[in-house]
Amino acid sequence: RIAGLYPAAVICEIMNDDGTMARLPELVTFARHHGMKIGTIADLIAWRRRHDRFLERRMEADFESAYGGRFRIVVFRNTLDGAEHVALVRGNVSGSSPTLVRVHRVDFLADVLGESGRREGLVRRAMEQMASSELPAVAVLVRMGMGEDIARTLGAIEATSREAEAVHPLREYGVGAQILKDLGVQRMILLSNTRPGHLPGLDGYGLTVEGWRRIDEEDSK
Repeated sequence: RIAGLYPAAVICEIMNDDGTMARLPELVTFARHHGMKIGTIADLIAWRRRHDRFLERRMEADFESAYGGRFRIVVFRNTLDGAEHVALVRGNVSGSSPTLVRVHRVDFLADVLGESGRREGLVRRAMEQMASSELPAVAVLVRMGMGEDIARTLGAIEATSREAEAVHPLREYGVGAQILKDLGVQRMILLSNTRPGHLPGLDGYGLTVEGWRRIDEEDSK
């Protein structure tokens, strides 16, 4: 559709001669050899970021919390599904300096009802760490599919998987990345108890990961 063609596609894996899956450098060589066009996920995200915007700011206010004191709260609305997402900002965010970032998908059982496990108190602990950090900090609370998540968590997900923090530290990162970009974040130090792997497409939003910090870890460590 973006290219003005019929909206259909085929997905397949291209293998190297040794049987391993071809990565971007090998794919670029393959495409050049066969006269094919190639685009990356970052290219697609960059195009959609320039042309598609599905989040709008609803309101902004000072917010006093028992979890770390005063924050600036910014509420965003997803124009596609109507869901509202919250960003908590501490300090002066600037693209010229790193920002401590926590993107957190709201878990009703853990974040509201206090379900025991590894996610217990993560929002509170992250906010308190943001307040004590010398860096500017942003926490994005992504709210998606609340009712379905509760039913699925209670009925279908084993306790061990409920307790584990998701491997992907920027869960729902299409929403989170757009919010971070709107707030002026560029250079990020991720606040997560899981070491982040490669986050495809973040450069399409102008975001770079410069470090990683565990929740409850001090700046000096």
